[in-house]
Amino acid sequence: MTLQRHWQVYETFRLRFEATAHTVAVEQNDRRLQGLSVSKRQFERWYGGAVKTRPYPDQCRVLEAMFGVGVGLLLAPAPGASLPAPAVEPPLVVPPDGDI
Repeated sequence: MTLQRHWQVYETFRLRFEATAHTVAVEQNDRRLQGLSVSKRQFERWYGGAVKTRPYPDQCRVLEAMFGVGVGLLLAPAPGASLPAPAVEPPLVVPPDGDI
């Protein structure tokens, strides 16, 4: 999802995360979320799929607001992309010498 939104660069993601945290803080009247940020190391774990535990609840709230899906789905392994079957080409027929 970060690729679709072009947020794969840490600074871009961090700015979006912080802006969303601020918006959620105002909408839900929860001052704890104002100023909530994400470290570069944490972003890299999330982005790289190296997630061993769920993020803290406040981070979950922000991530869910950013992407519109639950954290379980957001941080789940990507479904295997099915590759198209290779095209079957007709066999190459080489005419005998002199028949060209």
